[in-house]
Amino acid sequence: MKSQPLFRFRTGPKSPPTTQGELVWFEQPASSGLQTPNWSSHVVIQGPEFGSLAVRLTTTGGVAKLAFLCPEYFGRRFRIVWTEDPGDIWTDPALIRTATIDGDSERYVDVQLTDVNGDGKDDLLVVTSSGTNGTVRVYEIPDDFRNGTWERHVIASGFSIPGNVTQGEGTPGLAVLLRRDSKKPPILLSGDDDGHAYLLIPSTDDPADWSYQKRPLLTSTGIVGGISAADIDGDGNIEAFISAYGEDKVHVFRFTDAENGSDVRMVNSGTVGLLSVIVAWLVHYG
Repeated sequence: MKSQPLFRFRTGPKSPPTTQGELVWFEQPASSGLQTPNWSSHVVIQGPEFGSLAVRLTTTGGVAKLAFLCPEYFGRRFRIVWTEDPGDIWTDPALIRTATIDGDSERYVDVQLTDVNGDGKDDLLVVTSSGTNGTVRVYEIPDDFRNGTWERHVIASGFSIPGNVTQGEGTPGLAVLLRRDSKKPPILLSGDDDGHAYLLIPSTDDPADWSYQKRPLLTSTGIVGGISAADIDGDGNIEAFISAYGEDKVHVFRFTDAENGSDVRMVNSGTVGLLSVIVAWLVHYG
């Protein structure tokens, strides 16, 4: 029997590609699939480049369906794709549908499905990268994702690259929620090409209040890229790992008051143990 489709995303370089990316699925052969090379590929849609996310979202009546969130950096749009097949089988191209969540021509680099404001419902936490006005934004998921309105809240903006040369560079990078309980969590953010890391602190615990304070956490000499956070030693405090490529270091911070960011301490700066970084990544991403 054939298994469920295996989805992959064909990606390109950071400079503008000459061809579009694609969201594709690979068809597992009926027998000896793991030993059979060159599985048949099937294009779902043109456009997605990297960072697409598989999710299950509800439709009218509370029915959950498989969908893919597709942020596009070069395509400058944010889309969702699904199939109308009742069993979520993707073999019939005539049943595949897409909808544009946002088409404001920004460069979308990161998307997560998570409860951002602590109201018990998942949202989309999204980062757009720019040399002059990068943003962090949240989209509230409509009752039926296929035809509802995705309400957008820009919770931080104005991220820019210092100096006059911004071609091919962008900020911010990745976002990580610092969640310890059911309260609205702060957000750890890498600045990517601007050489910083930031904390976004919610102004209140009110789920309807989307205002945040942007606080600098780290200033480096080059790209501040990959970040991860978890309570890796079981003491109830969150440790954050922030890579600073220009320094050839990984900075480690401990958040003893993650709710408001008032007590943040650097506990290590240098070449930390690879095992600690792997553990933090596994705890955060499962």
